[in-house]
Amino acid sequence: MAVPSLVKTWQFDVNNLSPGGTEHDRSRELLLQIKNILCGFGTLPWTVDYSCTGSVAGSVGDGVDRWTLYTDLLWNTGAHSWAVLNLPGGQQLLIDTDFGTTSCEDCNILISPSGAFTGGDTSNRPTATDEQAIIISTASTAVLDWSGTATNGLGGLVDIRIHAWHSTDGTHTRLALYRNSVCVSFWEFGIMADKRAAQTSGFYAGIIVNTNVSSPADVFLSSYTMDSLWRYTWSAAGAAYRMRVLTLGIGNKPWVEQASAAIAEEWDGDLHVTPFVLWSDTVGARGFKGTVVDMWMSPYQTLNVGDNSPNTPSARDFVHMEAVCLPWTGDATVMLIA
Repeated sequence: MAVPSLVKTWQFDVNNLSPGGTEHDRSRELLLQIKNILCGFGTLPWTVDYSCTGSVAGSVGDGVDRWTLYTDLLWNTGAHSWAVLNLPGGQQLLIDTDFGTTSCEDCNILISPSGAFTGGDTSNRPTATDEQAIIISTASTAVLDWSGTATNGLGGLVDIRIHAWHSTDGTHTRLALYRNSVCVSFWEFGIMADKRAAQTSGFYAGIIVNTNVSSPADVFLSSYTMDSLWRYTWSAAGAAYRMRVLTLGIGNKPWVEQASAAIAEEWDGDLHVTPFVLWSDTVGARGFKGTVVDMWMSPYQTLNVGDNSPNTPSARDFVHMEAVCLPWTGDATVMLIA
């Protein structure tokens, strides 16, 4: 197929290195860097509504970013850190580190579709009447590891590369965290396109992770069968159901074609991708909800992570993360994954 047209204009902050270290320090550095990236885009960035270091807690809407150094972030039961971030569309994200310093792979991440987080002190996170959990971790549930630090039992000792996309209209943000050439965490916040009428705002949010207990991120990034699902839950704003991401198109079937001129077309410069749709299998809310903007499934079995389309050094408009194809910088920037 021809190269798809982008719906959004994208800002990029890619190839950021979060260095390894002790698990506690590495987790603090990584989370601080993610916050800085989200709040650092030139057009309609995320902002800090209020925050807490574990020793000093702010109040709703004071706008003070108290996470300036990695030492401002504290994983602890009792006094600990948290931050409420404002999305440009009016939603809010809460990050809460209410876990012991030996459990830094755990983190609570919640969304308030109406931006209603309130309260909170040095020992208790803010709450919202419409809050929905994206990740609620426990020390015994490594499948909800927010950063993939549990993968392969390597803890916090391994470097992580952070790639970020943010649309200039502020409606869509996504993050991909890579370590050892594997995507260990993928974050997505957006407004669905082609939405059903019942999806009032169309806002959705979710995080998939890849751990040594279960690998939904790996399934998502590596699966290319016709019925493959993004095997992790997504919070749908204003609804009590969960959504998954379904691809329509590429199938893993043993079709055979006469090989007359096929060899000459091994790489023809086209971009063979199919779109993702949001789908719910929750009883009472089953069915198609909308489509995902500017994200496609690609035939990863012929590509490497970080391959580009077009495959020319000066025009890297799209990048392939195994089975996922995303917009890229359009210049000579190469995606670093280790």
